[in-house]
Amino acid sequence: MLIEGLGSATISNGLMRVETFQRNAKGEDVSGPELLIPANRIAAIAAGLQMLLQKAEEVAQSPAALELN
Repeated sequence: MLIEGLGSATISNGLMRVETFQRNAKGEDVSGPELLIPANRIAAIAAGLQMLLQKAEEVAQSPAALELN
């Protein structure tokens, strides 16, 4: 699954539905697959994504990562 952007989100029936976008060959954003997250797991998933972002930033700033660029 490739996600290049996020759109609107709604919560109903115990699920958060998040619209996603992908870029097509013309460089235009088009709708992608919808993320479905159980409402009782939203905070945990958001925290997990934040942790992954922090790790990715650390790796990107490490000297080894700079050598690969």
